[in-house]
Amino acid sequence: MFSRTPSGSGPVSHLSGPNSDLERAVLRSRGDWLWRSTTTKQREACFYSGLGRKPGLFIHEQLDSLVDVLAAFQAAVAVRDGDGAANAAVLLAERVMGEPFFAVRRLPENWKVALVDKRIRHAYALNKADKSGAAFPPDTPELGYVAIDSDHRGKNLSHRIVAGLIAKHTGPLFATTSSDRMKATLTKVGFVLKGHEWQGGKAPLSLWWRES
Repeated sequence: MFSRTPSGSGPVSHLSGPNSDLERAVLRSRGDWLWRSTTTKQREACFYSGLGRKPGLFIHEQLDSLVDVLAAFQAAVAVRDGDGAANAAVLLAERVMGEPFFAVRRLPENWKVALVDKRIRHAYALNKADKSGAAFPPDTPELGYVAIDSDHRGKNLSHRIVAGLIAKHTGPLFATTSSDRMKATLTKVGFVLKGHEWQGGKAPLSLWWRES
């Protein structure tokens, strides 16, 4: 028989004598109880999930609905449906965290919004990569559009704004634009054109990449 050291954090140690007999009795009693209180299918669920009785039974009882949610998530990802994937991810988290064994001790504030936003951003980036024909990691941050009021144009403000933004960032960035002025600004701060143009809502768009 083996057990952890008295502190509960050390390596397992070999037990002998009375301690071994006691642990054997406890394990046998627990095994008998588990056998009496579960069906064959429920015991299989506990075994294959690698969990204890309560979380294992939770998975077993929720199996059909969890499989449906996972199937919906996979289907949404396959067609790059960001909204569908986000909704499925939130639903899965809500159902699984109903069991204390899987619950998070302290959830971040507005965790649903954060989870949805992350999924949508990934889908958005994948969409741009697909349209431009230039693959890049979907978690790459984007440099958004820069708009200058007409009264203040011609003062090199877009370049100063973009330069100030990227000065505080380390790592790759991507941007999309249809503006010739913005393309010139992006080129000045180290962006390069990637892939090919595609038709946007009003004008052809292009993808721009800055390595670091």
